[in-house]
Amino acid sequence: MDKGWKTLIAITLVFCIGVNGLILAAGMNYPDGFALAGIQITSVYRYDVTLTGTGTAENVTLMIPLPSAGGDSPVGDAMVSGHAERIPADWTVEEVGAGDAVFLKITAPSLSFAGGPITFGTVTSASCLINTADPAGETCLLRPKENRREEDGVTYYTAPIYAVYEMPEGEGMGITVHLDGANTWRYPVLSGNHLRDTLTLAGGIHGGGWQTADGTLTVAIGKYSLI
Repeated sequence: MDKGWKTLIAITLVFCIGVNGLILAAGMNYPDGFALAGIQITSVYRYDVTLTGTGTAENVTLMIPLPSAGGDSPVGDAMVSGHAERIPADWTVEEVGAGDAVFLKITAPSLSFAGGPITFGTVTSASCLINTADPAGETCLLRPKENRREEDGVTYYTAPIYAVYEMPEGEGMGITVHLDGANTWRYPVLSGNHLRDTLTLAGGIHGGGWQTADGTLTVAIGKYSLI
């Protein structure tokens, strides 16, 4: 290898190391430095509802909290506009409520648990970066959140769920709502941060109407820099 090639290789290596060094330095400033470094952050909400039980529930009406902010719920909009996953054709799905109490209303002639739990939901792109470390009013969360308390970095709360249905005596329906708000990027491998918001009504009261479910919110999961 002649001297010219060696010089070119050395210059290229120095250039690459310098560029990556600048990117890593910018990547310590989240999220503004990411934009300066040309690293794209993708933000999405994943919303899933799981219904559990035995036998068959008849004449079902459910109202389940949606992730919302200021009365807006992009997840709810997606669910009612046909972008939901695993919604049976005989279900009627509506978005109801306002302010900090937006619900997914489901009416169904029957729900059979013969094949196991019933799960449905959607994945929706966020219009802006999700504040996963310190979510405030502009961040979509399961709402309303009542009786909040903090313990070991986790927020515990309660929220109402409406469930009316007909089932044999002694049987009931459990409802679990899961929201994951995530920001992801790739440099050099896939990485990111997220929050997790979960609401559980275990073994709901038979045809009980409005009931109190238990929730947990965990924030600041993952990375907030490139290294």
